[in-house]
Amino acid sequence: MKTLKILLMFVLVLGIAAAVIACGGSDTSETKAPETAKETKGVIKTIEETDAPETEPPAPSFTPLQAAEDSSKYYKFVEFPLPEDFREAAVQGMRDMANVEWKVAKTFKTTENFKDEGWGITLEYGGGLTWHGLPYANTYSMKEEFENFYLDANRSYTQDTEEWIKTPGVQCASSIIAALQKFSSITGYSTSLSPVDKEFQEKIVGEYTYEIDMPTPDVTAMNKPAVMNAAYALCEKGDVIYTRNAKKATHVRMVVDNNVATKSDGSIVGNRSYLTTIEQTNSIDKTRKDGVNTTWWVDHQYTYETLFSTGYIPVTIWEYTEGNTVAPYLAMTSEVKAEDLAGGSFNFSIETNSCMRYVYADILTRDGKLVKRACRNNVIDEDGDTQMGSSLQKVDMRKYSYSLFTDLPAGDYTFVVTAGIAAGSAEMARVDFTYSK
Repeated sequence: MKTLKILLMFVLVLGIAAAVIACGGSDTSETKAPETAKETKGVIKTIEETDAPETEPPAPSFTPLQAAEDSSKYYKFVEFPLPEDFREAAVQGMRDMANVEWKVAKTFKTTENFKDEGWGITLEYGGGLTWHGLPYANTYSMKEEFENFYLDANRSYTQDTEEWIKTPGVQCASSIIAALQKFSSITGYSTSLSPVDKEFQEKIVGEYTYEIDMPTPDVTAMNKPAVMNAAYALCEKGDVIYTRNAKKATHVRMVVDNNVATKSDGSIVGNRSYLTTIEQTNSIDKTRKDGVNTTWWVDHQYTYETLFSTGYIPVTIWEYTEGNTVAPYLAMTSEVKAEDLAGGSFNFSIETNSCMRYVYADILTRDGKLVKRACRNNVIDEDGDTQMGSSLQKVDMRKYSYSLFTDLPAGDYTFVVTAGIAAGSAEMARVDFTYSK
């Protein structure tokens, strides 16, 4: 009997312990508003599963562009001067991408269906029509690359696939990140601009509170119009507004201008105040009256009331307040020599302190006609490296020598290497050589 009582007591203790563990596993959390508008990011406080006091992880800190440790070690080193006005440069970068003019050689479509996120793409570019703006795509292509490597002499573009991941261009987030990378260290994807994602790199505008993984319409609803209107009113040129629904479908716009309407008591009138923005979208702007075909919505106006109801939350960039003195650069590790090319080989890498967008290694006839090309970008991505354009900082080009020289006839040629980042493009090498099989 005594043994039975001890056994029952042991089972009872185990049951209580199990109940405590189950109840302690809740994932509740709360948020703390930044101390000053546009100065700090929202800081998330998480209730731990134990009885330990709440801990407050530090907000992500500012990591500026890093200078090269020794630029003299490179064969070629190209710096792209920083703009004088970062905010103006960000908006101008968006306008430059939106204003690229090109012709459709023959009708093509881009299609994609993101069922899990509840949206998709169905765009048709009519043959013979003139379009403005880089195509809507997820390949991190830059204006210079599109103009120099995809358009022909008549500025016409031909495409034989409907896949948006094989179309040169940018989407909403990658266009904004590209515009910012002219002076900013920002990397990654839309989550880099999202306070409700753990990958958030920047700062919120205003003093709204939020929680990780919270749909942004819930964020605006939780904060009420007065708080969000105050945040919208602080937005300046080059800032960003971001939305994410419950299925994690996102959209971002860049602020161009801000018009704040107030009552006599100083309170903000949400249906009369508005932000003017520029954005890349998955739909043609049918509101334009000038006959321009484009997926870029330029200088559209959205009232604070509309932004609130559609869950847009404002974000700013570290460099606007902290500054930056380090220029983006491209560097080539070693010289390409004619004698190496004559033997069918080369060995070099291209590096950057920003994000690599593309590298082309071309073999041309002496009069400039393309014979063979090796390309590393997100459209022709031989390595399947999804980091190209978002965080990759080095491309090893040695492995492409075999494909370039295979079946190349003997003759006199010119070897040209061109590389690009969001801040610009540069010819890294040009070497005449004679190839003997």
